[in-house]
Amino acid sequence: MMKYSRIVVVAIAAVLLVTQSCRKKDLQPGVAPISIIAKVSYADATYAFPLSGVKVRLENANSLSLLQMNTDNNGLAVFGSVTGGVYNLSATVTIAKALYE
Repeated sequence: MMKYSRIVVVAIAAVLLVTQSCRKKDLQPGVAPISIIAKVSYADATYAFPLSGVKVRLENANSLSLLQMNTDNNGLAVFGSVTGGVYNLSATVTIAKALYE
């Protein structure tokens, strides 16, 4: 019985450790928003595709709130005042057929 109670105590301690370390830190007061700068580039430099006009999306994984903007001529998209959290970032672009030829 003593061995079983030790296992239970260790299991409870492990559960408490995991639940306390997995708290949503983005919901705590005092977390200051930050700026995020996304820079896009093309993996293949063979073509001279423009860096401007790439749609960059920044989506909060918890609240699903969405920020999006197009890149400038340098391929930069600057998101100001982003609150803490887990985000998914994606970039999409439509390239005219004439640029391939």
